[in-house]
Amino acid sequence: MRSTSNKPGWTDKQLAQRATAIGVVAVGEPIPESTADRLLHKEFTPDEMRRALAYIESGQSVHGR
Repeated sequence: MRSTSNKPGWTDKQLAQRATAIGVVAVGEPIPESTADRLLHKEFTPDEMRRALAYIESGQSVHGR
C-alpha cells in the first residue's frame, strides 16, 4: 500500500466511491481479485482503505455527491 496519500482532504465517501470504481474496473479483468488488490494497493494508504471500507460497510450510499 502507499505510504503517503495522493488524496489529501478526501472524505470517506469519496474514498469509498474510488474503491467501488476500482472494483467495477477489476470485474472486467481475467483475474478480478488480483487486479483489484493491485489497484487498491497502488491507490490507497492503509488508513484510506480502512476509511473506504468502513464507509461501504456502513450501508450509506456511495452514489451522488
